[in-house]
Amino acid sequence: MDSEITPGIKLADFCAYILRIYYERGLDRQDPRGDPYHAKIKRYAEIIRQKTFDWEDDSGKYWGIRTMGKEHFYYKD
Repeated sequence: MDSEITPGIKLADFCAYILRIYYERGLDRQDPRGDPYHAKIKRYAEIIRQKTFDWEDDSGKYWGIRTMGKEHFYYKD
């Protein structure tokens, strides 16, 4: 789906980008002092995280946003 013509997909792409940068740059563990771009990324990521939640039912836990360590990513050269 082309995110340029579908607003819902464009929003999802925006949120995914923000969260990717947030975790790749370690902004969840530190403040981006002196870097206005990363400060905005951190601010937006925290807003996105506040809009989601985890819940459980009889079949298990469902994650609003789930993170994985980089050891779980495998890329072919």
